[in-house]
Amino acid sequence: MVDLLSLWQDARENDLVCSKNNITKHNVLVSITNGADTLQKIKEDIGFSCDGSCANKNASGKACDENIKALLEIYAPLFELMKHTHDKV
Repeated sequence: MVDLLSLWQDARENDLVCSKNNITKHNVLVSITNGADTLQKIKEDIGFSCDGSCANKNASGKACDENIKALLEIYAPLFELMKHTHDKV
């Protein structure tokens, strides 16, 4: 079983989150830093939709929705912390 949190935490920025739409970890992280904090907001920000058929071609073996949710779980709290820390300075 793939540990998505570990996989995406260690992944390079050019690793594909969605092979069908060529969406990378970098694309998702940029969207998170632009304020997207849900799966739907990331999809709208990046401008793609997917039916999950990408799973068999993604390195994780999971559909892009699951990959994006893992990235949100890892990086959204960190971005919020950095944003609030920056606001106090």
